Amino acid sequence: MKEHFHSKISLIVPVYNTERYLADCLESVLAQTYQDYEVVIVNDGSTDGSAAIAEQYAQRDSRISMYHQLNAGVTAARRKAEQNAVGDYVFFLDADDSIHPEMLNKVMNVAHAHGCNLVVTGISFQKKALGLPLSGLSSINPTQYLKCVHGGPYAKLYKKDIICRYNLRFHEDMSFVEDYVFTTSYAIRAAQYFVIPDALYNYLYDQDNSLMHRFGRREMPIEQYFSCAESPWRIFRKLLSAKPDMKASAFTAWACALYNELWKCIILRIGF
Repeated sequence: MKEHFHSKISLIVPVYNTERYLADCLESVLAQTYQDYEVVIVNDGSTDGSAAIAEQYAQRDSRISMYHQLNAGVTAARRKAEQNAVGDYVFFLDADDSIHPEMLNKVMNVAHAHGCNLVVTGISFQKKALGLPLSGLSSINPTQYLKCVHGGPYAKLYKKDIICRYNLRFHEDMSFVEDYVFTTSYAIRAAQYFVIPDALYNYLYDQDNSLMHRFGRREMPIEQYFSCAESPWRIFRKLLSAKPDMKASAFTAWACALYNELWKCIILRIGF
């Protein structure tokens, strides 16, 4: 059953050369049964027809706003969009992905019903649905959270107040795992989260023109991967000071999981 709330959701959509997919993405937003939202699009210097498509949708619906910047990457685009978002909640949506028509309604239902600051849904990778192993309300345990919840910022509903209160952001000095650091940094502050196991987020996976490939994780110079290693530790030290009661074993598992992911990408990059 559709509920009616007085909470606005800001959908953050970074755009870079996604003319083949952007219309489908925005149509999936306009098809939502939950209507109290805004779409904040940041065009990151696209060289194809993406900007024109986004502008057409912005003229078509007043809930869609459009910003432009010189090409600076997905992290800078997300940050610019966040700075212009006015919603009570934030949801990150990649421009080559789409969402189920009931997604916003379902995440808002549980956010209000349980008073939780983080809602996570399952993901459909093209035709293969990936449900989540847990469902319902859980307390944040970093080890369990990392095992059961995908690390990217998408398919998650965030409370804007927590992002602002703790100055949480995507760090532009981190060329890799900045989204991983953001989501886990937020999760610790959220204290508890609700998992909807249904695959409500449609992820365009492993395509040549997907967001992951367009922003070039595998195309970075090899030394840039290693230079990424210092920034997460700096962020982690701040987290430990903010939450001194965090168990060392949980923190170690969390950090090891992140660097294991970084190492796998280094191996892929150098062709071992």
